[in-house]
Amino acid sequence: GESNITARLPLMVRPSPPRFLNYGDQFEFPVVLQNQTDQEMTVKVALETSNLKLTAGAGRKAVIPANDRVEIRFPMTTVTAGTARYQLAAEAGDFADAQSGELPVWTPATTEAFAT
Repeated sequence: GESNITARLPLMVRPSPPRFLNYGDQFEFPVVLQNQTDQEMTVKVALETSNLKLTAGAGRKAVIPANDRVEIRFPMTTVTAGTARYQLAAEAGDFADAQSGELPVWTPATTEAFAT
């Protein structure tokens, strides 16, 4: 049989991380949850990170109306220069989705960035 790669998953988690960060950045990591069913869905989301510090907890719960989407945000800061990694998992009853990725954390080019 032929596989349909455009099949709609009942639940989709879509992270929108920045392309890069600078050391010392505080930012919000946006995640869009998509409910592609005809029923309201209560979704539990967990975010695991390395080289990023979650400043308001790693778990979220969201109610998503039928055939709709909700954006949630995870406030965080960088830990050290290097590579930051994340793993995101969403679960609603029998449905689940997960995404992972990484992004660079740059060191400021000069110490003058910190001068006042």
